[in-house]
Formats: sequence, C-alpha cells, structure tokens
Amino acid sequence: MCLTSKLIEFSYVKLYEEFLGGYIMEKDFDTMVNRSDLINLGFKANQATQMIKEAKKFLINIEGVELYNNRQINMVPSRVIEELFHLKINK
Repeated sequence: MCLTSKLIEFSYVKLYEEFLGGYIMEKDFDTMVNRSDLINLGFKANQATQMIKEAKKFLINIEGVELYNNRQINMVPSRVIEELFHLKINK
C-alpha cells in the first residue's frame, strides 16, 4: 500500500469519525454456514435445508438484508442459526 492510499484511507476514517460523532464501527466478520455444514453437524438433509430457508427469511424480514432474497444464495451467518435454533456452531 502506497503512502497516498494510506492518506486517503486515513482521511475517510476521519470523515466517518466526524460524521458518526467519534464512533468508528468495528470490522467484524461472520462465520458462514451452508447446508453441508449443518449435515456434518448431524442434521438430516431436509432439516438442514429448512434451517437455511428460515435463516434467510429472518435475515430478509427482521434484519432487512435483501441480499438473501435470492434462491441461489445458500449460505447464512452462523450467528443467525445460533439465534434461531439455540445452537452453538464452532467452525
């Protein structure tokens, strides 16, 4: 990374910091879970598919993430599976 890009990145951070009143959001990445991961945890294929569908509905309707309103997306954040089905997923 060159000096110019570091300065640009720094200026964007400063702008966001001023815009948010000194609050900078932390970068947090979710562990993603798909159907085969749930099957490996011991769920039946139909159960795993249904769990993914319900997690996608939760993400669309409750959290408002329209990205999951697509039948080709078959991965969801593990935190949603943990929240909906009271499981602990270690990946």
